[in-house]
Amino acid sequence: MSKGDSRERVKKCLSHEEPDRVPIDFWVTNEVQATLLEHFGFSDMEQVLQHFDVDFRYIEGPRYVGPELAVRSDGSREDHFGVPRKPVTYAKGEKTGAYSEVAEYPLEKATSLENIEALFAAYKEFGRHS
Repeated sequence: MSKGDSRERVKKCLSHEEPDRVPIDFWVTNEVQATLLEHFGFSDMEQVLQHFDVDFRYIEGPRYVGPELAVRSDGSREDHFGVPRKPVTYAKGEKTGAYSEVAEYPLEKATSLENIEALFAAYKEFGRHS
């Protein structure tokens, strides 16, 4: 495999083969993205991803159009898989931003294979009705 071949690197990992290095993913907030673009003088995020030799690219998928999602008593909102996410704000003034982070991980309380199988059965059932 040639060095720097992201597709081949990711394919090897998905096939349980050893790549030349671990594939790199890269997520940033809008504010950090703007700072990086300005700092490096780049015109788009693809240039940043190439600069840091990032292997993965995000592809925007279809928007959720099902029933209204649940809001929990603590203010977290369930995503379309039932995973609660809470808003996180950071910085102050002009640099203020926000993102959503997982509030409770689906396997957090799993103590057995049966717990895990039950969770995935629930996800399958949810998929049939959405």
